[in-house]
Amino acid sequence: MITTISNDILLKKLIKNKLNEILSINLIKNKRLCDAARYSVLDDNNKMIRPQMLLSVSGESGIDVACSIELIHIYSLICDDLPCMDNDDLRHGKPTLHKQFDETTALLTGDFLLSLAFEVLSNAPYQPSIKVNLMQVISNKISNNGIIAGQILDIYTKSDKMSWSEYQNIAMLKTSSLFISTLKCGAIINKTNNNDTNILIEFGKVFGLIYQIADDLQDGDSSLDKHQAKKIINLLTLNAEHLLKRLSCKNIFLEKCLHTINY
Repeated sequence: MITTISNDILLKKLIKNKLNEILSINLIKNKRLCDAARYSVLDDNNKMIRPQMLLSVSGESGIDVACSIELIHIYSLICDDLPCMDNDDLRHGKPTLHKQFDETTALLTGDFLLSLAFEVLSNAPYQPSIKVNLMQVISNKISNNGIIAGQILDIYTKSDKMSWSEYQNIAMLKTSSLFISTLKCGAIINKTNNNDTNILIEFGKVFGLIYQIADDLQDGDSSLDKHQAKKIINLLTLNAEHLLKRLSCKNIFLEKCLHTINY
């Protein structure tokens, strides 16, 4: 369950090179779309946590799916930043895509990246039944059971009146969903046993919650009390540590992710 590449820098470079290859093949005829997609996808400040997580479980054979996950993640960020959503001007210290180009270009670039993600999946070198399984796992977690549902709830739920259960539900959908599908896809590719797969799915849920709470604290827009939020993070971290210890094979990268979240 541990990738043959142990160096995080090399792992990130592998993913970025593959993403560059994917974009180069698919964007030959449209310069504006090419420039916009590259601006978002190949940004040196992108953490690429999700694709690295997937490869930590699947090994290098999961590179196509890892890139698909990253394309979907970038699509979600582009949508998040739009004026009709969070209306953000900056991401990673750079102008957001709709500020660097325009809103129409940003919207269409997001559509393109989501479509491209499934094209990459369909061309991945796996048996048809495995590809169908991967597509089902991912599509389920970005639609009404995942990211999009979470985003709608987040926009239309008043944060100052949000209960912990409401916050948890939104975070599970909006953030945990993609971590869950990431780890589950890695397990499918690696043919991981059911026990370890279930542990990875549970870790994805818990890690996503920690990630979202920490992100909200950093942004200063958390609906949770700061003391309460930190207490919840500590409890969730203990839970996540316990889950990782139950895996039949140590996963160093997941351990590192858990202990490098800033808040």
